[in-house]
Amino acid sequence: KNFGAPIKFDGENLDRQVDLPDVPPGTPQRRLRFPTQKAELPSSFEIALAYDVKPIEKFTASVMASVRTQNFMNDQLLAGLELGYNNMFFLRGGYDYSFNEEDDILGNRTYLWGPTFGFGLYLPITGTMKLAFDFAYRLTMESYFDNNMLFTAKFVF
Repeated sequence: KNFGAPIKFDGENLDRQVDLPDVPPGTPQRRLRFPTQKAELPSSFEIALAYDVKPIEKFTASVMASVRTQNFMNDQLLAGLELGYNNMFFLRGGYDYSFNEEDDILGNRTYLWGPTFGFGLYLPITGTMKLAFDFAYRLTMESYFDNNMLFTAKFVF
């Protein structure tokens, strides 16, 4: 995401006609340009792998891992495991780890995320419509915020 040269604003809208101070009356206005600086966009690169296993009939296991490198943040390693039964019930767990993270001046961790847990249901309603429900619980690893619970419900056609 956002790989490339730095951005810089440019164009005729940066030009203004102004009266110079301390000049005789009737002196024509001068064209001045607002100066701009280059800025680097936040960029990231991510590579991920996943592997599915079907150890016994009706059971599935998926192992996933992703490494994300970013220019304005520490690099991350994300890993997860999903266990499924009959493509209807799912148990999930994961971990979000940040490389080179330091503590703040009070000794608290500065990276928010850590382990996650959850489950999912994928229930048929009619022949072509299904109801999907997911729940996730994300633990925060520092003391500024509470843990997060996320609920998702959707109809699948």
